[in-house]
Amino acid sequence: MFGQIQSPGYPDSYPSDSEVTWNITVPDGFRIKLYFMHFNLESSYLCEYDYVKVE
Repeated sequence: MFGQIQSPGYPDSYPSDSEVTWNITVPDGFRIKLYFMHFNLESSYLCEYDYVKVE
């Protein structure tokens, strides 16, 4: 089982003030493994503008 997600507009820049949430579910007994193939955030002190949060 596998899949792919990407930011809005990829490979171009994502829109300003974007907030995107993905809910990933798998059947019981399965696990989720995340790989970031391309990862680029806006430069800022302490990443105060852009971030990725996994819960």
